Amino acid sequence: MVTSWIIVGGGTAGCVLANRLSSDDRHHVTLVEAGPDRIGESSASYLDALQAPGRLWSGLMVSDGDLTTRPYPQGRGLGGSSAVNGTVLSGGELDQYRRWGWSGWAAARGRSQIPAQTVPIAELGPVDRALLGSVRGGVRAVLSRRAGARVSSAAAYLDAARHRSNVEVVTDTLVDRVVTDGRVATGILTAAGDRLHADRVVCAAGAIYTPALLLRSGIAVDGIGVGLADHPSRVVELALQPDAAADPHSLVTGAALRRGAIEIVTMNHLGTDRPGSAALLVGLLQTHRRGRVGLDPDRPDDPLAPPVVDFGPNAHPDDVRRLADGVALAQRVLASPSFARVIDGFSVGRGDGGYAHASSSCPMGTVVDRRGAVIGYEGLSVADASVFPEIPASGTYLPVIVLAERLAHLWLTR
Repeated sequence: MVTSWIIVGGGTAGCVLANRLSSDDRHHVTLVEAGPDRIGESSASYLDALQAPGRLWSGLMVSDGDLTTRPYPQGRGLGGSSAVNGTVLSGGELDQYRRWGWSGWAAARGRSQIPAQTVPIAELGPVDRALLGSVRGGVRAVLSRRAGARVSSAAAYLDAARHRSNVEVVTDTLVDRVVTDGRVATGILTAAGDRLHADRVVCAAGAIYTPALLLRSGIAVDGIGVGLADHPSRVVELALQPDAAADPHSLVTGAALRRGAIEIVTMNHLGTDRPGSAALLVGLLQTHRRGRVGLDPDRPDDPLAPPVVDFGPNAHPDDVRRLADGVALAQRVLASPSFARVIDGFSVGRGDGGYAHASSSCPMGTVVDRRGAVIGYEGLSVADASVFPEIPASGTYLPVIVLAERLAHLWLTR
């Protein structure tokens, strides 16, 4: 008997799941993605990828515990955010898995098909070189790359599976809701009104759009959307000296510095719209801040209405102090002779910005169990960054790959 699967979301996790589940011909997989097929991934600069048509969810605004809002980039299309982010593969998440009580994390990481490449010295940009020359502990970044080209989860996983007879990839198709019969998931309804049936439905639309989908579908589980987290950050913008400006289509991030919970990441340029500018991103990788995802109260049934997203204020005294310490560290680094040779000045941005590591809005133990199954429902699972019990103390790209590898293995071997 063939088990039919629908995966909602062709992003980082969805591409892994489509590959792994379809490797067994007893399973048929339909991957449904709201955005386009693979486009805009060829440039070395992820800022170019961000400009590709349809590659970001439009109209998504978030707040930080107040009435002001800011744009929030979330990848759209096959590969999701892995197609438009810096593809940084950072460590630190393995100890976190132990704290969560997960089993099989080491084997899941070992199964990863994401290629890891330390940035070659010849490709380092002016800010990379200045950081590495200014302070101990700076390292060249490890990126998801192959032969110098960025590699998304779509390139690493989906491209190898799309030719299989038991895989169907459906793009440019927005999902309205999960269809249920009582507490059993039976398929999905698209925004165009088409109903697709399946034995198993997996929500892999990310930590913002997955809880919105579940809420819009009337899934009755307490805690959906609650606990949303992101890494608080500050952008320190740099004015480069004219002879130090980088090619705006070149590698954006090639180096980083980690001090405890503080991470400083380079940006050698800010793209074609900001010539002569660069940045350091100062991030706090452990945070007490929590928020939530909800539906627009005026359009709760409209799949075209952007979710209401509030990350909550960055007000915990420990977080405020540590992030201020991180900014102070960045300022000391910028005072070094290495940076004096490449910058004319800098300014520290106000408010949060720089990172887009949304996580933990459908956490394990509250909304889903350790196998990703939505508690109290049959045939319905979640497999993306929303299920992390707490935000990983690293970027989310590699942890999501490991999560998807782990869950696919559990589902295939149950």
